[in-house]
Amino acid sequence: MRKKLFTHEQLLEKTEELLLTYGYEKFHLKLLSMHLDGARSTIYSYYKNKEEIVSACMCNVMQRVLNQTNAVHTGNPLQDLRLLLMVYMQESDLHRLLKTIPDLKMHASTSIQENMRMLEVGHQKLKQKIVQLCTEAQQAGMLRPHLSPAIMSATFYALIDIPNVQVLETEQWAALLFDLWLNGTSLTS
Repeated sequence: MRKKLFTHEQLLEKTEELLLTYGYEKFHLKLLSMHLDGARSTIYSYYKNKEEIVSACMCNVMQRVLNQTNAVHTGNPLQDLRLLLMVYMQESDLHRLLKTIPDLKMHASTSIQENMRMLEVGHQKLKQKIVQLCTEAQQAGMLRPHLSPAIMSATFYALIDIPNVQVLETEQWAALLFDLWLNGTSLTS
């Protein structure tokens, strides 16, 4: 009996899951095929090698984050920043996937190069959105005017990599980090 084939989306989803579980070094196409219903040759009908599928997977995750980010618009820049942090925290696996980029640059096929460019453009869009919201919040008198939006954006973006040492739910952790970013740790204002 012929095995059921998987969709391209299922292939990328399973790739993401296995990359996060096993890491880039231990991920391979045989492992992927063992977790999908279908033949390994079906994977090769989509991608030539491990590096191509990993770069495509990262682009898929980036597009998901960009779609969620683009949906955030409340009219209040601080509320938008709070919601963006929640999106980023829920999708923080993106950062773990992006850390595999140096490994992919060694295998610079045209397909991988294109995916790397798409990732860089996506990354820049995410940063620009944060800078834009910080600027809007400054103009509305919600953030200190003497701080550069670029510096505020960089510290905001760094929150994503802070380990959840209190093992809180994502929403609680994001709220705590946002409060820390916005208000600092000082008792005085």
